[in-house]
Amino acid sequence: MPTQFDAQCHDNCAGIGPTDNRILVDNTFNKRISSSIVVELVPCSPGYTYDRTCNCCDCYHHQDIVDCVDDYNEIKRGYWFDTVRNITTVSLCPNQYCEYGKHRKETRPVYCIIPQELDDQCKLHRTGVACGDCSSGYTLTYDSPDCISHHQCSPLMTTLVIVLTILYWIAIIGVVFGVMNFRCRISSGYVYGILYYYSIVDILLDNNPYITGGVFQLVSILSSFAKLSPQLFGKLCFVEGLSRIDQQFIHYSHAVAIPLFLVIIIIIARHRPKVAYYVSHCIIHVICLLLLLAYTSLASTSLQLLKPLIFAGVDEIYVYLSPSYKYFRGRHAFYGIVATLCGLIVVIGMPLILLIQPFINPVVRCIKIMPILDQFQSYYKDKYRYFASYYLICRLVIILIVFICDSNYYTMLYCLQTACVVIAMIHIWIQPYKDSFLNGLDGVILLTLTLVVNINSFAFLSTATPGVISALVIFPLLIFCITGIKKLIGYSMSRRKVEPYLDFDEL
Repeated sequence: MPTQFDAQCHDNCAGIGPTDNRILVDNTFNKRISSSIVVELVPCSPGYTYDRTCNCCDCYHHQDIVDCVDDYNEIKRGYWFDTVRNITTVSLCPNQYCEYGKHRKETRPVYCIIPQELDDQCKLHRTGVACGDCSSGYTLTYDSPDCISHHQCSPLMTTLVIVLTILYWIAIIGVVFGVMNFRCRISSGYVYGILYYYSIVDILLDNNPYITGGVFQLVSILSSFAKLSPQLFGKLCFVEGLSRIDQQFIHYSHAVAIPLFLVIIIIIARHRPKVAYYVSHCIIHVICLLLLLAYTSLASTSLQLLKPLIFAGVDEIYVYLSPSYKYFRGRHAFYGIVATLCGLIVVIGMPLILLIQPFINPVVRCIKIMPILDQFQSYYKDKYRYFASYYLICRLVIILIVFICDSNYYTMLYCLQTACVVIAMIHIWIQPYKDSFLNGLDGVILLTLTLVVNINSFAFLSTATPGVISALVIFPLLIFCITGIKKLIGYSMSRRKVEPYLDFDEL
């Protein structure tokens, strides 16, 4: 039977119509009170919400993010639009999971969807809330947001990933000891600037649709060593059913396993003189370098695990990496606690200690970590010993900018440009190192980083831009290698001049 609602209903809900379910409820209190309640169930098609002013289904609008044009919704680029807990809502689409170009030209700022095709928003074989899960029959890869078919997964591939990861740990330890055995005779301050450069250069180049291919592959290889984050075999399947928060939590394993390898090497060195020859005289240098390598990975991992995702109109908070998980509920509760402790103790605690240690030196003298703090600070002028925390704070600033501004690419790019310029200018102005060559070397590295982020912002202007950025990415490594070879030659020649006199004295 037609109802009053049918006459008032907007054309948008034609064909789905309301249902008029009248339920008579008799409540009797001492047989004197009775009431009648009428319940109307009004289903609205996807993309529409119930409007009480017209008692009809109206197109969903949300600020400048979602609008309705004809028979489809226009969604601002970078957002996801559907229902959560039966509430029509919109949110930022995490990690570029959504299909941006299916119904629009690349130059348009919106992504148009017909309401009946809301499930087609996801790409990379994804589905679910904010496209955060892999589709049925697909699973997440080891260290990539891509989903691949279950047929490509096998126990052999899991074994391969584990073996490659262990080899990566061994390679890192080998490179660190190799570099430190040479550098600890001169100055490990040489590595501070270059490690900072390669730990954030991939962040500065990320999210740019105009730079792909070889540039990112080169950056991934160099950055994987600079921040203990192996991106070299991210397309391999690891474990079926792996979620993004599981995947991100695995990053902690690198920062834990490599120090364990170091402990094993130290134990072996106590019983093997040949091993002790290469270990004992630079062990503090190695520990400090590993702390620098692990810091970026720990900071980024902790922030990613704690990053919330808020849906418009929904009163609960979800996890950005895995939007199907509620914030600090279920599995994320454990991950969130670990990330919070890591953030407080390492990410904030480490630069804070280095920053205030020169001012509370008598108090810290009795702590056993004093040799490590001295190693970090010994290359700076006495009045700038607190500057040892500078590169750590700079890493944290860059990561926080990406963390906060990821909903607006151009705002994020502007903030990154400004931060890189300020960071370079502060170093050039203060000149914190005792060695003037180190001041010049790090000044060049920081200015190169500033040039990279500025050229990256105009990458669409020239087809030659990726080649220029590739040259800038490799430039600090070339400087490091050239200066290292010169220092090695100089060290060898000075040793040859000294050794004959030592032999003569012994006679």
